Amino acid sequence: MAYKYNPISGQLDLVTDLTFTSITAGLGYTPVNVAGDTMLGNLILNANPSTALGAATKQYVDNIATGINFHAPVVAATTVLLPPVTYNNVPDPLNPGVGATLTATSPGALTIDTVTFSGGGTERVLIKNQVSGVENGIYVVNVAGDPSTPFLLTRAIDADNSPTGELAFGDFCFVEQGPTNGGFGYILNTPGTIIVGVTPLSYVIFNAAQVVTAGYGLQEITPNVLSIDTSIVLDNATAALTYLTITNASLTYVPYTGATTNVNLGVNYLISPTIHGSSISSGTLTLSSTTNLTKGNILFGTSVYDEANNRLGIGTNSPNADLDIFYGTTFTAPKDLLRVKQFFSNREVFKIYDFGSSGGSQITSEWASWGFGTTADLPSGNRISVKGVTSGSGTASIIVQDSSSNYTFIVRDDGKVGIGTAAPTEKLSLVGGDFSIDNGGNIVLGTTTGTKFGTATSQKIGFFNATPIVQPAAVTTVQGIADALTSLGLLASSSIGNPTPNVQTVVSAATVTPTSANDEVTITAQAVGLTLANPTGSPSEGQALTIRIKDNGTSQTIAYGSQYRALGVTLPANTTVSKTLYLGLIYNATDTKWDVVGVSLEGADPFNGNDWIDYSGSSTVVGWSSTTSKIIRYRIIGKQMFVVFNIGGTSNSTTTTFTLPYTSSVINGALVATGFNINNGVTLTTPGRCVVIPNSNIAILSIDTSGNLFTGSGTKQIHSQFFIEIA
Repeated sequence: MAYKYNPISGQLDLVTDLTFTSITAGLGYTPVNVAGDTMLGNLILNANPSTALGAATKQYVDNIATGINFHAPVVAATTVLLPPVTYNNVPDPLNPGVGATLTATSPGALTIDTVTFSGGGTERVLIKNQVSGVENGIYVVNVAGDPSTPFLLTRAIDADNSPTGELAFGDFCFVEQGPTNGGFGYILNTPGTIIVGVTPLSYVIFNAAQVVTAGYGLQEITPNVLSIDTSIVLDNATAALTYLTITNASLTYVPYTGATTNVNLGVNYLISPTIHGSSISSGTLTLSSTTNLTKGNILFGTSVYDEANNRLGIGTNSPNADLDIFYGTTFTAPKDLLRVKQFFSNREVFKIYDFGSSGGSQITSEWASWGFGTTADLPSGNRISVKGVTSGSGTASIIVQDSSSNYTFIVRDDGKVGIGTAAPTEKLSLVGGDFSIDNGGNIVLGTTTGTKFGTATSQKIGFFNATPIVQPAAVTTVQGIADALTSLGLLASSSIGNPTPNVQTVVSAATVTPTSANDEVTITAQAVGLTLANPTGSPSEGQALTIRIKDNGTSQTIAYGSQYRALGVTLPANTTVSKTLYLGLIYNATDTKWDVVGVSLEGADPFNGNDWIDYSGSSTVVGWSSTTSKIIRYRIIGKQMFVVFNIGGTSNSTTTTFTLPYTSSVINGALVATGFNINNGVTLTTPGRCVVIPNSNIAILSIDTSGNLFTGSGTKQIHSQFFIEIA
């Protein structure tokens, strides 16, 4: 039973006329029986099945049958790697591809295969060139990007693998735009189960749009429709091209039956045998071996073949020679006038250039061999061969003349060469000029007896000397060598002046580097500590060098390079105030050393012990705020340094020391009693003490032999003398 609501009574009334027919009429269609039914028309589904028991569309079945699953087309596909991007995969284990994005790491507009985008999520793109294949796939452009905004791509909902299995091997999409990928179809080539964001995706080209380009003699006015170029007129009756100019022709026409002659237009393209009123603006005209051009002249623009006189003019219609080339007065140099080229080797056998008024003409050959006056093959290895008329005669084979017809160079058949003369009398005759050898050249005389400079009766070399001698006498001195060279005419005078030494002068520098070219290095006012660097250059064995040093009124330290070696002397470690110091050096090539064999100081002779060197201004004194006397002197004999000192003044420290010019040896120092001592203004009656420990250059002073120190105030004075062995 069935009831319906009665709005008047407000009750449910029993429906007694409800039938299947009345229900169908009320619905407007016949319901489908869920237990099973037969469709009387088409059933249209809204999508391909996504569950195992879902109804399958015809499209889905066709795709499965062909192995291809068609996706909606994309606007463009990448040809190269995108700009740097960040891939963000949604952390959903069931649907990791849903909403996955590619975001540019820097602002900029997205461009794919020259195609630009507007964004908004409606433009689909295929990304297929990423280094990480998991980033590949079909995306929509949400944000196109600009100079201030990075672009943003999101995986397309039909390619995010939701539901699972949506992405599979055989997925196809068509590319609509782009000069490289437009018109191509791409297919997913990744086998097996695909997990978006984990499985690398690979897309390969599947099909391409066919492009036809109109060739020679064809045109494409309507897209994809080829037609014959209307500028070509073909007379089918005579099988001829009429009143037509063909430039760089690339047209092939098969001759009609019985034709025996072909004309080659442009480069290797054949046309029918007759040309009426036509001209060939470029290319070549080729006749078969059985066909000739006859009857009159053949005119090629400004060139002509003169049949009557059997002459060919190039650049002229009036040839005056068998081959007459005329190219006027205006041309671009260098101009190729004539070339003969071998077919098999592709080498130029003969070529003539014109380099214009500045360069004249030139004849070249890639065979690099020339023969004049001979019909025989050139001797092996020869480049230019000239054969005379009569053997041994005075006839010239090669002549060079200047603009006034003066002979500048001549080679005669008898082998004589003249420079500046038309009549050479010797194998080489030089007239009116000098003979010069540059760039290290030499004149080498042969070993045959009689090889000489001079005449047949006198073997001499003569330059300045009017009466040169045959051979100088034996010489052993510099003056003797000068006399001999003067006798040979190599010197105008045997007088020898004093040579000027090569001196490097330096006022003051932290580092001074002598060179092997220096005879002396002079330092005139050294104001800083000095380092003598190893000399540069290539010195010779036994070469001498002198170094002169003087400070600017303040003692300066002296250091030496590794090649300075003291022999029998001690290298000075300091300058002496305002005193000139000399070092004498000799180069030892065996040891690569500059041996210092002499040390001399102005006003002193430390080697012979005849005088003392004043070190007062150079020593560092500690313990006095001011001094009334300050004397520190030394002298060296062998390895022993003798020192005398007398220092007095106002005390400002209990520590009392002064420095020495040299360091004591590692074995022997000094321990001596001092003589006259004053401490805090009181004259002491007991001796003091001076100590120099081994391997030190500091003298330590105390008021007694026990080592007690001076007071730090008042007047103090101490003097003594000692000697130490220096290192």
